[in-house]
Parts: sequence; C-alpha cells; structure tokens
Amino acid sequence: MSIATQFQVGTVTVTGASNVRITNVNAAVSGTEYSLALVNGLKRIVIRSRLLATTQFTFTSGQSGTTYITVPPGCTFNEGGIELSGTTLYLQTSANSNTVEILEFY
Repeated sequence: MSIATQFQVGTVTVTGASNVRITNVNAAVSGTEYSLALVNGLKRIVIRSRLLATTQFTFTSGQSGTTYITVPPGCTFNEGGIELSGTTLYLQTSANSNTVEILEFY
C-alpha cells in the first residue's frame, strides 16, 4: 500500500513531493554556461529569470548555446509529472548580472 503525499506552495500542488529547494543561480556573464546539480527524486521544476532576459537550458554540458529549451523574457518554465535523479541542469541567459531562480519539488 502506498500513501500519496502532496506538497503545496502558493497555488502549486505537487503530488508525491514532500520537500522543496529554492536555488538562485548567479549568471554574472551573458552567454556563459552555468550548472546546477538537481536534487534526486525531482518531481517538478520551475525555472525563471529575475531580469527581462531569455534563459536557455539543457541537460547536457556544453549544449546550452546550441541544443536547448528557451524560456522567453518574462516567462516561467514549469514542468511536473517527472522523476529525475542524478541530473545536472546547464543554463545561460541573455543578460549580464542576472539571477535564474530554480524551484525543485522532490
């Protein structure tokens, strides 16, 4: 028998998650790749830029400028229903002195 757990922050409810981690990635130089080791057992991820800038991300080192997912300026990437472990996020932004906010539910 399994018992479903839920985690809620604001209006976001994540079934199966019991913890949350907030990380601010300091992206000081535009067009430079930065990395973040994601938590094991990741269920949902939210990515957004503090500045009005494009954010590009991928899961392969060296690919954030060539093969990536784009988060347009002023938008948020929000993906749930996933199960990730042992994964690193690679990202870059189009603005200097930017901070990329990462919210991980696990």
